[in-house]
Amino acid sequence: ITGGVVARDPRLPAALSGAYLFADYCSGQISAVLTTENLRTLQLRLRVDAPSSFGIATDGSVLVASLTGTVSRIVAR
Repeated sequence: ITGGVVARDPRLPAALSGAYLFADYCSGQISAVLTTENLRTLQLRLRVDAPSSFGIATDGSVLVASLTGTVSRIVAR
């Protein structure tokens, strides 16, 4: 598991506000722990090859760095 960040980007869906985003290094699957009354994990439809870390950009967007040399921004569809 690659540790993540708490999402506070207002451009993301409201359900992800305050959610902890993290990734499975082997599969690249990005997931969220939703911090509602009952904690639950939601697998997002996002994958990043070899995710190594997460960060927050100055505009509040969530970034995912990869060992392949890319940095991806998580955006709403």
